Amino acid sequence: MKVVRYIVLILSAVLFVSAGNAQVSNSDPRYTLYGGGNFPLGDYGNTLGSDAGFAEFGLGAMADGYKQINEILYWTTTMAITGNGFNEAGLQSALSELGVLGVNAENYLTAWALSGVEIRSTPSRNLQINGILQGGALLSRFPDITLSTGEGDVRQGTKMGTSLAIGLGGGLIYNSVNIGLRYYRGRPEYDQATSDGNSTSTATTKLPIEILQVVIGYQLK
Repeated sequence: MKVVRYIVLILSAVLFVSAGNAQVSNSDPRYTLYGGGNFPLGDYGNTLGSDAGFAEFGLGAMADGYKQINEILYWTTTMAITGNGFNEAGLQSALSELGVLGVNAENYLTAWALSGVEIRSTPSRNLQINGILQGGALLSRFPDITLSTGEGDVRQGTKMGTSLAIGLGGGLIYNSVNIGLRYYRGRPEYDQATSDGNSTSTATTKLPIEILQVVIGYQLK
């Protein structure tokens, strides 16, 4: 995405300039705990197309551990777990011409492990504005799906998938309360097996996961 590239370039330029002008700090690590909702973006939330993910709004939890490098730079490591519902009605509609009468699907579950740089500016004593650029890994559970047809059930099971991931974010920190947005993106590879009770077929596929998470957190003392 061009927008992501532009953000990365801008943050990288700011980091380069800031690193040369700020004083070094030896502060101890600190931690922030978050909760919030996440919105599926792009193909992840679509119900049309070969990469459609049928994902719905979900919830998540997250923890940041960060260490101050200098006056405005921090090294921040994030562990996040997000879940999204699966649009069963959307998949049934997409497959109705194939004789699918019903769909039963589990939920998405994803774990993100990311680390990178964070910039913080302090316009007032109790207020900070931050921006984060991170990279890391994604572990994803794709929903197991059962399709009901007039000739019996068809079941698709999927093993956990992994991929590289990127994360971008920003927000406001007032005293110890952090309100922000986090954008995560990855494209895990899954091994899938489909069975109709008589035979089983296997396949490997890559599907995108892209979410925007709205979070509120508390910075531990």
